[in-house]
Amino acid sequence: MTPLVFGAVWVLAATAVAFLPT
Repeated sequence: MTPLVFGAVWVLAATAVAFLPT
């Protein structure tokens, strides 16, 4: 996994967590 892909996945994961109610 390239750093670019890793960064994109990290951002998506962080966004998903931010939108969780808990």
